[in-house]
Amino acid sequence: MQELLQQLANGVVLGALYGLIALGYTMVYGIIQLINFAHGEIFMVGAFGSLFTWTYVLNKSTSVWAIPAMLIGGVIASVVVAVLMERFAYRPLRNNPKLFETERVADDGYAVARDGFDVDMSAETTEAVAQDR
Repeated sequence: MQELLQQLANGVVLGALYGLIALGYTMVYGIIQLINFAHGEIFMVGAFGSLFTWTYVLNKSTSVWAIPAMLIGGVIASVVVAVLMERFAYRPLRNNPKLFETERVADDGYAVARDGFDVDMSAETTEAVAQDR
């Protein structure tokens, strides 16, 4: 029974994440009329921001304030990357007549740069996390 409840909770959390990403796509397209294909990458940067906050700022603390602090760290990381992308990648392309093609190139460029950063970062910080059984 406990495993069933855990799987239901996992499904609700995963569905909420899918909904959050879909809402982000809808809002970005509705407001600035650009499809941001790097939306998932920005979401992942937020996860790395939360991990960075827990590892280096909180020193892997398990206090009651760890999760709110991690959420704030993830939001800050995502907002900083999104603002930089908009300022330096999308704003110069906004008046281009071939908007879709140039936007796609900008998204792909960000994805390649982010993938290189992820490989470098994950190679140095790999560690096992204890699980309760």
